[in-house]
Amino acid sequence: MSFTLTFGQEGPCATAQVVWSVDGNTYNFRSDNNFVSWISTIFTVADAVSGNGGDLLVSSDQLPPVQGGNGNLWAEYNAGTVLAGNARGIGAVDWQQGRGLATQVASGTYATVGGGFGNTASNGYATVGGGIQNTASDVYATIGGGGGNTASNSYATVGGGDSNTASNGYATVGGGRTNSASGYVSTVAGGLSNTASGNYATVGGGSANTASNEEATVGGGQGNTASGIYSTVAGGYTNTASGIYATVAGGLTNIASSDYATVGGGKSNTASGSSSTVGGGDGNNASTTFASVAGGYANTASGGYTFVGGGTSNTASGNYATVGGGSANTASNDYATVGGGKNNIASGESTTVAGGYTNTASGYYATVGGGTYNSASGYSNATVGGGGSNSASGAYGATVGGGKTNTASGSYATVGGGNTNTASGDRSTVAGGQNNTASGSYATVGGGFEALADRYGMFAHASGFFSIQGDAQAVEFIARAVTTGTATQILNLDGSGTRFTIRNYSVLSGLCTISGFSVDGAKVAIYQRSICITNVGGTTVLRSNSVVGTDFETDATWNVTITADNVNDSLQILCLGSTGDTVRWVAVFRGLEIATEAP
Repeated sequence: MSFTLTFGQEGPCATAQVVWSVDGNTYNFRSDNNFVSWISTIFTVADAVSGNGGDLLVSSDQLPPVQGGNGNLWAEYNAGTVLAGNARGIGAVDWQQGRGLATQVASGTYATVGGGFGNTASNGYATVGGGIQNTASDVYATIGGGGGNTASNSYATVGGGDSNTASNGYATVGGGRTNSASGYVSTVAGGLSNTASGNYATVGGGSANTASNEEATVGGGQGNTASGIYSTVAGGYTNTASGIYATVAGGLTNIASSDYATVGGGKSNTASGSSSTVGGGDGNNASTTFASVAGGYANTASGGYTFVGGGTSNTASGNYATVGGGSANTASNDYATVGGGKNNIASGESTTVAGGYTNTASGYYATVGGGTYNSASGYSNATVGGGGSNSASGAYGATVGGGKTNTASGSYATVGGGNTNTASGDRSTVAGGQNNTASGSYATVGGGFEALADRYGMFAHASGFFSIQGDAQAVEFIARAVTTGTATQILNLDGSGTRFTIRNYSVLSGLCTISGFSVDGAKVAIYQRSICITNVGGTTVLRSNSVVGTDFETDATWNVTITADNVNDSLQILCLGSTGDTVRWVAVFRGLEIATEAP
């Protein structure tokens, strides 16, 4: 086997003549150029080399023939056959030893093919390091090696692998198989069938991933898509980030489809509102601006700035609504909150259900602390602390502390606890007990069983009943009025016009204490009467009116008269002051009420 080295007439060795002897790396170089010292490091076998004043040519029966004369360097094989390839570019270097097509050569100016088979470097400064059937077709395009790779735009790079394509300016595919970097300055580091088609887009690796918009990124995984500008999918399987700056960290089949939306992981989660977030879990949905679901299963945050902490099948649909966790809870109005539990609903604005089961807070600012089947449904500020089947339905500020089946249906009415108690009068109170009712305004039942406080400001207590509620109870009433001069005034339960009525088919008996006090503090009086009064079928009769003890008066002209008002079915207390005096009168009746059913 023999070699011939021919030095081109355009290079630094234009006048050089070389003889490479057959004994190996010895040579005779008749020139002042050191080029042969470089070429001798390439050929370290005993072959004959000579110079003839043309291009540098290495020829043998193993290397293809190429016509030159432009200062290029290549290996020649089967001189004179079609496999020798087309002409090389000016200053090109082509060391590959075989090709399938004549075009598979270093035909670009200063192009380089380092070796391999069937590679093409067809534009200025294009480079193919080696491998098989790789093509670098634009200026400064580079392929390191591998097979079937294409770098088809300026400064595009494919490091290696199989069937990869870098088709835009400065696009890069590091390796792998069937990857494509088609966006400007896009990158696919490796993996299988990945695509970076957006400008500055990046796919780190994995399989079948796509970064299809400007500066979009997929870190890895399989089947992931980052299609929004600056969007990111870190990994996982079939995840999609399609909004601007949207992010999916990982997991399975997650979607961040709006601007700045984020899904941390999990499965089948969707963040479709602007700046919405799903931390993880399965089947969660944050669908409006700044909505968040931390995790859990099948939770939905569909109002602006809403939050669901976790649990299952919870919904926060009002603006700024919150569900902390639990199951099947709903916060459906602005600022509504459900802390946890199951099947709870906070449907009024700024309402709260802390927990429990099947509780509802439906009025403005309503609250249910817990328990089961409780309802705070008044117009505003209704509260049920806990218990079971309680209802605070008064228009304003109704409260049930706890117990079971209690109802506060008057405005600002209160039931402290117990069982089946009702406070239906405005600002009425039942402290506890069972089957008690405070239906008069400001009426109170302290506790006990089957008491009825049905008149203004009345207090009632019972420990049982004959046949109807309140038919055997202790009672208390307070009446008041102001007299000026010698004008007589009736004392009323509310101080103005609410009579001290007697319940139909009942008797009221007890001690009535009346006291007067002048506003200047100079005069005072006190009277006590033992009273018995009945109302039977609408006929009211004063049965007894006895003086108890001794009346005390600092002014003898003052007086008190007690009668039955049959027209209004009431106990009438008349007070008289004196000329020049303004007197405040208060009466307290404490006694018993016995009632019967109508015949």
